Formats: sequence, C-alpha cells, structure tokens
Amino acid sequence: MTDIPSKIKIFVWGAFHEGILSCTNLIYKKLYINLWCVRCGGLESTYHALFLWPSAKNVLEMVDLWDTIKSVLRNKVSNGRIGVFNSVPNMDFERFCVLLWCIWNDKN
Repeated sequence: MTDIPSKIKIFVWGAFHEGILSCTNLIYKKLYINLWCVRCGGLESTYHALFLWPSAKNVLEMVDLWDTIKSVLRNKVSNGRIGVFNSVPNMDFERFCVLLWCIWNDKN
C-alpha cells in the first residue's frame, strides 16, 4: 500500500476498524441521528455504506467483486471485515482500497 495517498490508507484503516462515520457508528459516539440511509432507506452501517447500498453493489458488480463479497457476507465469516479484505482475488489490494474510498466519497 505504498503507492496510495495517506488519506485513503487512513480511510481503509477506519473502515476496517468500524471508525468511519456511518450512522450506526455515530450512535456509539452519542450522536442520536436517523440510522437509515437517506439515499436508499437501508440501515446505514459500514457494510451498507461500502458494500450493500445499490450504487456500491453496482460498482462492485462492474469490477467482478460482488459475488465474492456477497459470499463472505452470506457465510458470516467470524470477522467479516477480514473476510472481505482477504477475498479480493482478481484485483490488487491497492486498487480495491481506492475503489472503497471512491464509493464512500460518492455516497457522501
């Protein structure tokens, strides 16, 4: 991950550790806000913001990652984040990190 900007590295670290500002994570910080995604109506969690909302799913389908991520989420890997990050077979990890950052920025 040496070739990607620091802001993307920090974002990916935050996503891995549930540190990005999704609605459900803001509740843990005692910010009582609407938990539902304003764009699609789903419960907004880190998984929703990066993988499950319709536009993210479409992007992941375009780069042939949706089936892999869906199977990790469906199988409820003991630590789903590790499973998702370890399941990127056809794309190098740096590109996957940049893709997640782009999905997040598009959503917000």
